Amino acid sequence: MNRRTKNLALAGGAMMVVGFVAVNTLVAPAAPTPSVVASPDVAAAQPAAVPSPAPSSSVTSVTPGGSATRRSYAIGLQDLAGFPPDAPPGARLELWVTWEPPVTQRPRLQKLIGDVMLERTIPGSVPEAPVSVLLSVPEDRVADLIYADGFGKLSVVLPW
Repeated sequence: MNRRTKNLALAGGAMMVVGFVAVNTLVAPAAPTPSVVASPDVAAAQPAAVPSPAPSSSVTSVTPGGSATRRSYAIGLQDLAGFPPDAPPGARLELWVTWEPPVTQRPRLQKLIGDVMLERTIPGSVPEAPVSVLLSVPEDRVADLIYADGFGKLSVVLPW
């Protein structure tokens, strides 16, 4: 192979990779459509097939006392200081964050979210793998939690 052929093959391969990445980035997968039951008679005749959410997907729910939606947020147990080892699913928690320079001028402790519920504890796939916890947080506070998880140090306390 001469030099020109090698360069053309390299350019063609690069174009294929760029095209593959562009198609996979720009084209979103089709969302699954859940089955809808039209009447109670049809529901009695055949059960509706409702897709269950994947373990890592966020779950939206309505709280009994209001109309606030909630989202699930998974975080590693090693990143969550003060988490009680015997906390049962459904336990109410408070999330606090410690900000340190360069985010703030001096270290600062701040209450992040007061209404957090423990959905479940997820053990590692092997004994050496880290444990994760799935927290249910108000939907309007998810952005704050993502920012605090990335740039602060999270802690958990049990409310009084």
